[in-house]
Amino acid sequence: MRYAIAPAVRATAPSPGSSRWPLSAPALFTAGRVLLQPAGAAALLLVASCSGESNSVASDALSSNNGGSSSVAGPAPTGGMGKPNGNNSGAPTGATPPASSEMPVGSNANLGNPPPGSGPGGESNGGAQSVGACPAKSSFTLGVHMTIPVSWPATLGTAAGSGNFELWNLHHFTLSGATLTGTLSPCGSELPPLTFSALIGGGKTILEFPDSVWDSPALPDFESDGSLDAWAPGGTMKLLPSVSLAGLTMQDPNAAWPSSYTGITPVDADQDGHPGITAIPATGPGLTSPPVSIVGPRVDQVHLVTRVAGALEGTFSSCTEQSGKATLDLFDNHVVGCRTVDGEICATGQTDFVDSNRTIYAAMPGTFNAKVLEDGATCEDVRAIP
Repeated sequence: MRYAIAPAVRATAPSPGSSRWPLSAPALFTAGRVLLQPAGAAALLLVASCSGESNSVASDALSSNNGGSSSVAGPAPTGGMGKPNGNNSGAPTGATPPASSEMPVGSNANLGNPPPGSGPGGESNGGAQSVGACPAKSSFTLGVHMTIPVSWPATLGTAAGSGNFELWNLHHFTLSGATLTGTLSPCGSELPPLTFSALIGGGKTILEFPDSVWDSPALPDFESDGSLDAWAPGGTMKLLPSVSLAGLTMQDPNAAWPSSYTGITPVDADQDGHPGITAIPATGPGLTSPPVSIVGPRVDQVHLVTRVAGALEGTFSSCTEQSGKATLDLFDNHVVGCRTVDGEICATGQTDFVDSNRTIYAAMPGTFNAKVLEDGATCEDVRAIP
């Protein structure tokens, strides 16, 4: 399953004008919870038996000489940002503003709106032009791919290990000033492989979530809030920890996590007739699936519930791409059911064995890549983000 900047130009004016910066598995064994801070939330799976630095790209500053005229930082821009009028005695001629609601942003204080006193194409009344800002949006769609390093200790059924946990989320945001409000939709997750102990026969397992899990219309959206200080390369976006639940409901999503799956209220989020969301053990050379006891049998489906909370902080490297730091704050799970390779739904005791021995992952700060997508983008578009 499975973001250049035109050279800054300022026209000569008889008196100084104001310069504006453009805003231009669950593993099957061990209940747990991880404290860190991520931003997205996708169903996470713990499998086992028993358990950016942000790129800042700023426009060249618009400088003024002692006589009040501006110096030209580079060749005149072309396109929709205006052009010189052929002499240095007046303001540049601006381009016709876009027909859409998008306008270049000239300062951090005017996110989502053209700068006060500006003319078409970002010209100010003083004749200076803001160059380098991105077309401002009052709403937008953002796809996010997070990579979170995780590790886990050895348990009765699994060997200690480490790897990367991958998550994909789809955000829909409204921007008011510098405040972001919106929703988050989980779109995918991938867990690293786990190695079983010799006690249960060895081998490795990888629990996979079919795309249909995340594409299900029954999977709910969750609140996602944050801030954006500038709509331009170098602008910083921060998303607060967002709690998402997959396969269950909770009256208080921040309440203490139940110690057993029996304290969970599951829902059939992927609409496949089973509680929770269904993960499938991958098949292939050297791969096996989790057992329901020390002597078997093994399973071909694991029905899980997860609670995840994440946070993001990064910068735009272009008008559409962004990267930075991702952290996980909550990472809880339970196994609420399973199906054996014989096609039988797990008995209560078998589900209890798998749930009580699920693996606990410890998450560390990771990274994310994000892209502004077209309105109407789906989880399939998000899962294409590398």
